[in-house]
Amino acid sequence: MAGGGSGRCRTDGLKVRISTAGPAAGQRFAFLTLTNTSGSACRVRGYVGMLLLTASDHPIPTNLERLSPPGPQTIVLRPGGSAYARLQWTIVPGAREPAHGACAPTPGLAWITPPDERAHLVVAWNQGVVCGGGHVSTTPLRPGPAPG
Repeated sequence: MAGGGSGRCRTDGLKVRISTAGPAAGQRFAFLTLTNTSGSACRVRGYVGMLLLTASDHPIPTNLERLSPPGPQTIVLRPGGSAYARLQWTIVPGAREPAHGACAPTPGLAWITPPDERAHLVVAWNQGVVCGGGHVSTTPLRPGPAPG
């Protein structure tokens, strides 16, 4: 669904979901999906913003790294259409984190900011702890529902 004569997707016309994509040795992966809930087509291009928070809304240091290639592409989301990004992080404590016990507070929520927007969406974070100083890597948004 690349292309676009439609307007930009606005935060209030989107919903967000985070789904587990499976673990690897010391690494965790998830898919973040944005779905158009508005009544008309809209465009997204690029990367989401993200801030992790405790379940009681206290911010947790979050360092979001934008991965490429591949680079961003313009995606038209028809009503009900989706775009997704893959997230990756470590659960292995970094050099400045405690070697025993939790490396950081376990997130309970994530604030997700769609590309080119200032307002954020709130989603439950059920993916466990994020070590490495809150470092999370993300791909640019890709068209369609998340794999799996």
